[in-house]
Amino acid sequence: MKPKYYNIQPLLELNAEYNIIMGERSNGKTYSVLKLMIENYLKNGTYGAYVRRYADEILAANIKALFQPFDIEKLSKGKYNKIQYRGRVFEIGKYDEEKDKWISKEPFCFCAALNTWENAKGPDRGTVDVILFDEFLTRRFYLTNEFLSFQNVLSSFIRDRENAKIFLVGNTVSFYSPYFEEFGLENIKEMEPGSLSCFTFQNGTKIAVEYCESVGDTKGSAKFFNFNPT
Repeated sequence: MKPKYYNIQPLLELNAEYNIIMGERSNGKTYSVLKLMIENYLKNGTYGAYVRRYADEILAANIKALFQPFDIEKLSKGKYNKIQYRGRVFEIGKYDEEKDKWISKEPFCFCAALNTWENAKGPDRGTVDVILFDEFLTRRFYLTNEFLSFQNVLSSFIRDRENAKIFLVGNTVSFYSPYFEEFGLENIKEMEPGSLSCFTFQNGTKIAVEYCESVGDTKGSAKFFNFNPT
């Protein structure tokens, strides 16, 4: 029986600096990386970063529910119970529902958009060890010199540290991407669903690429979008 959602553990075992995860929509790719981000903060106090291409994708109206699927009280063993989004930062803390006020809160995930980063970057935010670029694949247009903008965002978060893990997550809408070209990944189109590969470069940098296997139906409406003959 196929698993219902994506399992990130085999990818993490490769211990790569860059991790590319491609697959069908709604299979838990983004969820898995966000969960890792929360767990790392709870365990080590290290921050996460959530990156999108355009600034409107990180407006509160579009992003405030990003961490809503998680039971924060359970994950933190009662230390926290709520996450809120404010000023391009996700804060985690203890919220008193009866008094309708925060008892305590602190930042744990910073957000950035590639197209406005040069005008919005700020001071060093401390140790960021999970960086997620969500929906890095697109059928639309990539930014001019987008890979350079992406590298600048990474540099601002990583600084001179060596412990960060970078995740590029995308739905398989297209196998054309400047990221594959810049990374020198010429055989992406030949990957089969369910395959996981790791490439090591001369400087020791490792890039892991996973083309997620199709998982079990994640929504009742799946029958309206599945055209594979039986």
